[in-house]
Amino acid sequence: MIPKLRRKLYMTLGVIIAIFVITNPSMKSFEEHQGTEHREFLARETNYFVCSIYHDYRHTERYLAILGNFFEL
Repeated sequence: MIPKLRRKLYMTLGVIIAIFVITNPSMKSFEEHQGTEHREFLARETNYFVCSIYHDYRHTERYLAILGNFFEL
């Protein structure tokens, strides 16, 4: 019984991590969010496995990108 429960737990965790990885926004998504195509003002500071941190140098704002959304830090 315990191995089945452990297998379900691993499968659930795997699906959750896969959702985070798949929905990690790209640089193009960040450009669309900021409403500009000028990449010289935008940068991806760090790219973690499930989220990213972007920087807009025009306004000195930083954003956490996770699950397809951008949140100002």
